[in-house]
Amino acid sequence: MAVPESLYRVRNDITDFAREAGAPDRAVEAIRQASSEAAANVVEHAYDGEQGPIDIRVQLEETAIQVVVSDRGRGLAFGNNRPSPGLGFIWMLWFSDSMTLGSSEPGGLEVKMVFSLN
Repeated sequence: MAVPESLYRVRNDITDFAREAGAPDRAVEAIRQASSEAAANVVEHAYDGEQGPIDIRVQLEETAIQVVVSDRGRGLAFGNNRPSPGLGFIWMLWFSDSMTLGSSEPGGLEVKMVFSLN
């Protein structure tokens, strides 16, 4: 479930996968930072304070690890009245080698990040 208490497990499970896949330390740290931010965004924004699922997929490719964080929430909300935009997407872009945003199957948001192992 997308609750603050789940973030520790998400972060550690993804980091453990990266280490076991032989990712170098710099890649493990980048994966940890960006994946944590993506999961925190689900907890904070996807369900408007309600509980809902957070879906995580991590896949080893030839020379990269792909992390997909998705939800079944309300998707991206444009035109909000927050005093300043968050830096979450910028943070994820900074740490990943590529990042794409899309709709998840049930209509929420999907964040797909790729991290090079080279």
